[in-house]
Amino acid sequence: MNPFAGAAPGRFHYGLWYTFLLLWMQGEALLNSLWGLLLLLSLPWLRGALARIADCRALRYAVAAYLLIRLSSLAFALSPKAALYGITDDLRIFSIGVLALLYLRDRRELLRALTLSLIGFTSLAWWALGLYWHEHHSLSASTSGLEFGSLASVNYSATFAVVLLFALLAALPQLPRRWLPLAFAFVIPIALLQGPQSSRTAVIAFAVALLPLLLLRRSLRTFATAILFAGLTLFTYSTTPGGYAQFGEVAHAHQSNSLQIRFDIWATLFRVWQEHPLGIGPGGFNSIDMNDYRDWIAAHVPHTAGEYYGSDALANGLQGIDLNSAHFVTDAHSFYVALFTENGPHGLLAFLAILAALALLALRDLRHADAWRATLAIALVGALLIMSLSALMLSVYTQSGGVIMALLAGMFLAARSLSDEANA
Repeated sequence: MNPFAGAAPGRFHYGLWYTFLLLWMQGEALLNSLWGLLLLLSLPWLRGALARIADCRALRYAVAAYLLIRLSSLAFALSPKAALYGITDDLRIFSIGVLALLYLRDRRELLRALTLSLIGFTSLAWWALGLYWHEHHSLSASTSGLEFGSLASVNYSATFAVVLLFALLAALPQLPRRWLPLAFAFVIPIALLQGPQSSRTAVIAFAVALLPLLLLRRSLRTFATAILFAGLTLFTYSTTPGGYAQFGEVAHAHQSNSLQIRFDIWATLFRVWQEHPLGIGPGGFNSIDMNDYRDWIAAHVPHTAGEYYGSDALANGLQGIDLNSAHFVTDAHSFYVALFTENGPHGLLAFLAILAALALLALRDLRHADAWRATLAIALVGALLIMSLSALMLSVYTQSGGVIMALLAGMFLAARSLSDEANA
């Protein structure tokens, strides 16, 4: 049964949807403006879109619980303004998933959505690579400091890139042969940027997800593309001192400065949560008054205290200085730790329930007879695995990472709905 009951968006609406898929990752301004306009114009049909997941009760309840917890945190947030901004991010992410359910009404739209998303990210990746080469004339330095949309932050961009690369590898068997040059045009800049980005988390997570994909999809196209990516990535790592340094820290974790600072930040946030068991509210990190924890910081996280405030200040017990002048908890460096601090264990469990509900739906369809349904199930499971592993060390589910997951989830749920409608 058609959930839209005859009502359908027009060409203008679809044109705006295509523009959004092609351009949103180019920058925050484009993302917000295109999303806001598209959502406003699509309001008459959102109820029909939600009807396509009427049977996904666990997913709907988990999303509702998560959003309710986030909204209720306005009452006790350290910074209501930051909390409101964080909740807007949440609503944006989930509404983009609903928009995907609205506009992906047949298999041609699924193919167009995937193609346009890959073209948009490919263009951004080549642009980033061009800016980087123009700046350094080599592959031996970090991309840090260059601004190019969703690829502006090196750790996050590496994760987003390999998530979309995994989705491409999953979809390769469904793409027409004439589109293979597009696949290689996407793989090459993403691989060449991996070394300068030097994100061990992204590379390790991608490798973990890649093995089951190769076992599920014993395809020459997939294998050849994976080999191309691996070869180019190893080449760039071999020319980038930062790449060796990143993986050297894995073998000597006890000597890693960046890892130690992360551990100290997590310990500090756990201490903050002990005084705020309901959480500090979304985006409340910059509102933590570090002076309230002066004695605890000096006693329990001396490494980071020395790094940020100096060894002389640490020797004096951090007395007489404003600890907010060098606020070291501006980023939790872990999505799970961030969410635990912002909304407590119940907020974290609600989000994990969303991931679990999506994963269970997709796992059931990994070998489904419907090729597109199986393809997008594989892409979603791999993306969930990569993002969830990366979220241990990065806040990847915020901003662009959340949008990517919402679009992939929307594509899979739309393919699932189309398959069920065809068999009804």
